Formats: sequence, structure tokens, C-alpha cells
Amino acid sequence: ALEDLIYLPGEAAAPIGRLTQLQSLSFRGTRLLVSSSMLAAVGGSAHCLEALDLGGCTVLSADAVATAAEACPRLRELSLDGVENLTDEALGRIAAARRGALSSLSLRKCVQLSDGAIEGLAAACGGVLAHLSLNNVPALGDACLVALKEHCADSLESLDLSWCRAVSDNGVGALVDAAPRLQRLTVWGCSQL
Repeated sequence: ALEDLIYLPGEAAAPIGRLTQLQSLSFRGTRLLVSSSMLAAVGGSAHCLEALDLGGCTVLSADAVATAAEACPRLRELSLDGVENLTDEALGRIAAARRGALSSLSLRKCVQLSDGAIEGLAAACGGVLAHLSLNNVPALGDACLVALKEHCADSLESLDLSWCRAVSDNGVGALVDAAPRLQRLTVWGCSQL
């Protein structure tokens, strides 16, 4: 893990690509990590990476994040907290590449995402997605909750909807009622509920 190296030059991570057996890789909080260096670092172990944490890597491009996820056939856990450049299209690529395999995804503060992106994710990862954080993704509303209910209710164990101010009591209630394995629901900052 190369975490919280706020001032690490972005290109300094590239040599990690020489490591070929990593199962988990975290760059959490490495704000200056550039896309080319991240892709080089992931590349060496892409075939066996099961967990990738890019939380707080604020300058990564949406295309690079999607490309990294597409390159990792065994990826099960992905954290993209604060990757503000992440778009609906990039999340669609990630969902398609990890179809039926992604069990944990954190999209906290991915402010460009819409209901449509989460609907596609739910359809692709239904039955497997157990842990999902949508904390502070402001555009999300009940449409994404309907999709999660339809596709992920049987597998969902934890869901963070904090600061998602467009979700309603009815939407959250319907999802909770349909999710028998749900153990943790977090709704901080949802004063509308």
C-alpha cells in the first residue's frame, strides 16, 4: 500500500509495475498520482489483482480508471472515493468488464455520476454486489434504488446513501424491505428521510 503520500510525484508509482504477483494495491490519498503512472503500476499484476483502491487520487482520468478495471480479470473490490473525474460512461465500462464479479464498490464523492450509471452497475453486478457506498453522490435519486432492488437485493449487505438528498423514504424503504441480507444502511445527512 502506498497510501496518503500526498506529495509523491505522480510518476513515482510506475516502478510498482515490475511487481507481478500483487493481489491488492492501494494508492489511497496519493492525490498527485497521474493516470499513466497508475496504469503502469497496475499493469504488472493486473492478471492477479483482486482489490484496487484509488480513493483520493483526484487527478486520475475517467478513462484511465476504467482501463485499469478492464485490465484486471480477478478484480472483486474497487474503491474510487473522491475520483471526481469518474463519469457515467467510465462506470459503465467498469460494470461491463466486472460483470457478475464486483462484490465491493465505493463511489463516495464521485460527483459526476447519475442514476443511469448506478442502474447499469446494478444490472451488471446483480447477485454479487454486497458492499456499495454512494455517499455524497448528489445526483442520485430513487431510480438507482429501484435498480438496486431489482438486481442486487439478494446480495446487498451494506449500503451507504449518506448525503444523497434526492432519495425518498419510499425508495429507501422498498429497497430495505427487499434486501434480506442488508446488515448496514447508512443515511447520514439525509434529512429528507
